[in-house]
Amino acid sequence: MQFLLFLVLILLLAAVLYTKKETLSSRMKKTLIGSMVVLLASAIGYESYQSSQSEQRRLIVNAFKQGKTLTCQGGVTVDLKRFIYVSGTQSFIPNEINENDKGTVIEVSTCRILP
Repeated sequence: MQFLLFLVLILLLAAVLYTKKETLSSRMKKTLIGSMVVLLASAIGYESYQSSQSEQRRLIVNAFKQGKTLTCQGGVTVDLKRFIYVSGTQSFIPNEINENDKGTVIEVSTCRILP
């Protein structure tokens, strides 16, 4: 999908550059090209941010599955004995043994791995 969007952007850029001077002025071409560059830079930055966030969540889930203890928002301690991981919502919920935290849903993104 990203490759397809990149190709569309290149085609738009080429179309802007090769239009006749009567259709688009030089100033308008520069404005459009500048807008495309800003849009592309924003998309690259967003993709990089999302990739790093995804990697962080993956590391947290792997640590949980390996039996490590996590600390999450509100000071809640999450471990395999008391919680289960739900991949559909990327969250931890208490298992049937854990009566104290019943009804609690903890998002993976709010957790950190304890050393």
